[in-house]
Amino acid sequence: MSDQQKINIILQHHFDLYRTIARTCGGTHNTIPAYEWCSAPFGNDYPNFIFNEKKHLIDTEHLKEQLSKGNFPAFWLSRDVELDAIIKKVGFRKIQSWLAMGMAKDELIVSQAIPQLEYSKVNTADELRIWAQLMGESFRATYQLDYFLPLLDHPSFEFFLFHKQEMPVATTMNYYRDDIVGVHMVATHPLHRQQGIGQWAFSQSIQKAFDKGMHTAICTAMPKGANAWQKIGFKVYDNLYLYWRLSKIKNQQA
Repeated sequence: MSDQQKINIILQHHFDLYRTIARTCGGTHNTIPAYEWCSAPFGNDYPNFIFNEKKHLIDTEHLKEQLSKGNFPAFWLSRDVELDAIIKKVGFRKIQSWLAMGMAKDELIVSQAIPQLEYSKVNTADELRIWAQLMGESFRATYQLDYFLPLLDHPSFEFFLFHKQEMPVATTMNYYRDDIVGVHMVATHPLHRQQGIGQWAFSQSIQKAFDKGMHTAICTAMPKGANAWQKIGFKVYDNLYLYWRLSKIKNQQA
């Protein structure tokens, strides 16, 4: 498989995740020839993206009109570093880069166990609410505690909670599609960082997926955190760029 094919797999897996969460959890997913977008219900910060664009089809006047009506989210995710040449006309600016990463089953390096750290699959609504609260605190994001409940029994998702001395300290979420697992929502509570907890949690989630028959794992990571994921076997295949509609944010703060 070529690197370009791997990049396409990583992107399409992520895009399918956004569509699935939005549709299942009460948000919206829409598509036109130029791009797709997903919006979560009010009170939730994920997934809120425009993505999967065909740059030559983007009509900036139509885009500006829809943004002014509040029909589109204020974030755009793309692998195209030059996209801002078009979308800056309607207020978007590139604010962050992520690394698109992947590994094959035989490339996993299981992280060293952390004393007194245990994990379990989330099986109940109460456990999922704890998971959502911990993730929100870790990411400084907003999620209604029942937002993810429709995914609890969804066959494509598994949620995991990691406890240290019976205190929840980290989260992960596996998303399964074909023979690929995407590991997402890898969050460690701020008071328990710099202890290797996130790295171990990540490797345990991947191992769980490989034990279920998956053959490839993918993720995205900010550059400053990518080294930890590379230590357990991930390789970087591409960059993704997050664009933020600054004018939209200013209007909301006014």
